[in-house]
Amino acid sequence: MEAKTPSAGQSALYYGLLMAIALIVVHLVLYLVGQSRETAGIVISILIFAAAIIVVQLDYKNKKCGGFISYGRAVKIGFLSILFASFMVAIYMFLYLSQINPGEMMEAKMEAMQQIYNYGLSPEQEAQQIEMQEMIHTPVAYAVFTIFSYALMGIVFSLITSIFIKKEEHVSLG
Repeated sequence: MEAKTPSAGQSALYYGLLMAIALIVVHLVLYLVGQSRETAGIVISILIFAAAIIVVQLDYKNKKCGGFISYGRAVKIGFLSILFASFMVAIYMFLYLSQINPGEMMEAKMEAMQQIYNYGLSPEQEAQQIEMQEMIHTPVAYAVFTIFSYALMGIVFSLITSIFIKKEEHVSLG
């Protein structure tokens, strides 16, 4: 009896969970050292994000596909994994911004409002911009933004990394 290889969806769910844990741990470490909103912290997060996609694609290629993977399948596993991870990280972000560190969101909102005042807008325009900031700077909005931004970055990184990860199995005619 042959062992059934897990589907890309099952594998992506597993990899997504691991990616989410890694991304959450990185965010917590950056938060603890005061770098979560700094340029260096953002760069580190993006590098971890990209590395996680590469590791997932390589692991899937080597363990589930016998060392061969098509470009499309590599894109699929990378994107689905980060998509699943994005939902888990979004839940974490909601809890982080509503319970653990609501001050970070308030700080970002204050910075945005200060920029609005610095633009020299009319009072009506300022009021509109401030109202928009009130809607944007909520834990729910940040969670939704996390899902969309991770999905967008995930598809872009997956499309790029799959170029280097793919390894087609050549069938000999003979």
